[in-house]
Amino acid sequence: MNELFTIELGIVLLAFLGISIFRWAFKTLTREGWQIALAVPLRTSSQMNRFWPAINFTFYGVISGLAYGIAVALFIFLVGAYKQPVASAALFATLLLAVGIPASKWVARWVEGIPGHTIGGALFAVLVSAIPALSITKWLTEALAWPAFDAGVVIAAACIAYVLGEAIGRLACLSFGCCYGRPLSQCTSLQKALYSRFTDTYRGRFKKIAYAGGLNDQPVIAVQSIACAVLFVLFLLALWMFWKGHIAASIVTALGGSQLWRVYSEQLRADFRGRDGFTHYQAMAIVGALLSTAFAWFYGQAAPSAFASAYAGWRAVTQSEVIVASQLLAVLIVLFMGRSSVTSSRLEMLLHEPQKR
Repeated sequence: MNELFTIELGIVLLAFLGISIFRWAFKTLTREGWQIALAVPLRTSSQMNRFWPAINFTFYGVISGLAYGIAVALFIFLVGAYKQPVASAALFATLLLAVGIPASKWVARWVEGIPGHTIGGALFAVLVSAIPALSITKWLTEALAWPAFDAGVVIAAACIAYVLGEAIGRLACLSFGCCYGRPLSQCTSLQKALYSRFTDTYRGRFKKIAYAGGLNDQPVIAVQSIACAVLFVLFLLALWMFWKGHIAASIVTALGGSQLWRVYSEQLRADFRGRDGFTHYQAMAIVGALLSTAFAWFYGQAAPSAFASAYAGWRAVTQSEVIVASQLLAVLIVLFMGRSSVTSSRLEMLLHEPQKR
């Protein structure tokens, strides 16, 4: 497989696939029909035998679930490509997810004071807990007599998986209408010159941009679409560096680059970020960029003990345990992040007349 596969070929194929998906998503997901994915009925009562109350699940949750599942699968592929012990690396990833997933809601409530989710806050919690997670993983693997892994390779794989996951996750924001950009009428002359050709227009009164900002049906800076493109390019660059054995450079490119983009892109957004001026999320992103340098310095200096192998990565990611775990995580994320707290539904149940025989 390695003879047929080169990283350059892989990058080209991934770029073509990504451009195709993003072009469709940028044109489609801002429409009204891409807000609610499904409505699940709750219960009936004697007074309500035709109309059933229901819980709405959003495409935000569905796309977020896909982003998490794909990111975890990519992490296992990259770890396996360098022939690292998958079980030990998966334990480390599980500890990080156990911190990051609930933190996405806690940090949003702390900073913004409302129910919601924040990937920036979740990442910050993951980064500050990464060193303790490494220590716990080392202790558990020694206790279980599992093989140890190369921390630099595993951290780099996690950073690359994260930046792809966030690129996909930004499509969830497009569908929900959150994290939206400034309207051109409120932009500086420089911002108008830079972004007048790159705008999104959201449709539908259930989009967050409509009920929180009153900016539906008017062009705003396409900050989420631009973020998808920037993060995807960072992913491709970091992937190439990782595959060539440049572990430190891949960490800084994926993690540091994504956090510097967050620092800049916050000023392009019109949604409430917790406070005026320099936001909490920008401060967290600066800390994340600094930590990327620290991780690269302390863990990414040594060269990998083996060359990357696409065949080894494929064998790792196609294990039944990995496939089931990735799918289960995606479903859990849909349930955790997809349940709408700002909308509800009422389903009307009708009985069709049975055909007479």
